[in-house]
Amino acid sequence: MPARVVPAPSSPVPAADRHKPHRIRLRGPWEWLEAGAPPAPARLPFRAEAPGVLRRLFNTPTGLDDGTTVRLTVDATPPLPSATVNDAPLAGPPDGGAEAEITPLLGAAGSRCRLDLTLSVGTLVEAAALELHLPGPPTAAQTSTQTAAS
Repeated sequence: MPARVVPAPSSPVPAADRHKPHRIRLRGPWEWLEAGAPPAPARLPFRAEAPGVLRRLFNTPTGLDDGTTVRLTVDATPPLPSATVNDAPLAGPPDGGAEAEITPLLGAAGSRCRLDLTLSVGTLVEAAALELHLPGPPTAAQTSTQTAAS
């Protein structure tokens, strides 16, 4: 007798979890670019033994709705001298768990993007991730303003 497939019960996402950021870890593959040397594969955590650039290619996340923001987080010690996404410098390079919004720097959904982290000797990059922040529900003040305007 063939096995019977029973669908799993659907469980709605709790309201408190609907607006938590969705985290996409940028584990690998990374590439280490050092002056005078050919590019080399790299993995996180990564400690720079010479100045160089740690590079990661990724695709623009799909399914981004209006109002969704994408933030880059990088856990690095000491702070990064600079960071770029698609050759655009970030206003404040993400470091020590800080975030930088990169939404305007991304291309269309699914397009290829490039993250370059400039490292000094001894810089340790522990982790990097994209965080997708969905637009939250309207606050009570926004709701009352919209109601009054109607």
